[in-house]
Amino acid sequence: MTYAVEVGNIYYDPDTGTITDCDTSVTSVVIPDTINGIKITSIGDYAFSSCENLVNITIPNSVTSIGDHVFEKCSNLVELTIPDSVVNLGRCAFLECDNINKIILSDNLQRI
Repeated sequence: MTYAVEVGNIYYDPDTGTITDCDTSVTSVVIPDTINGIKITSIGDYAFSSCENLVNITIPNSVTSIGDHVFEKCSNLVELTIPDSVVNLGRCAFLECDNINKIILSDNLQRI
């Protein structure tokens, strides 16, 4: 899968396959299924928090868990699809996402 990050970088933990952080200047992200051969299976707590310029993000089907406060204060995020592979969505994931108007949730969520 090809991926792109506009205006900054995303960071991951190669031991866990978790997206851990990003530059707050990021505007658009397509998270890949793998990075350097490591399967990306989760997005950690606060990973995109305070990315006020983030407009869109694509989450791959390899992700099964999304952490707490992950999109907190992403004030320009307006729409998001959580793939069906995600079974856990952390607390306050969309706190202060004032402009979000559409979230499509996974049918497989076991914890919100």
